[in-house]
Amino acid sequence: MGETWRKSTHSGESGNDCVEIAVTTHHVHVRDSKQPHITLTLPHRTWAPLIATLKHPPASPQISADEAAQPPGGTEWRRTA
Repeated sequence: MGETWRKSTHSGESGNDCVEIAVTTHHVHVRDSKQPHITLTLPHRTWAPLIATLKHPPASPQISADEAAQPPGGTEWRRTA
């Protein structure tokens, strides 16, 4: 890709336990330093809202583990052979 990757300021002492980002003209690329071949690419317009949500997540209703394990839309997971 040719981007310049920057490491998080919260990197471990080895420098390999962190999130890295690269900013290009239209996108922000995010990767785990332990698996740099896997990259999440986001348009600039989504970066600030993502970081704001991670820093201050909205209050979520309390749900049971069974409810959390179900897919959205009222469908159910079914085991297949």
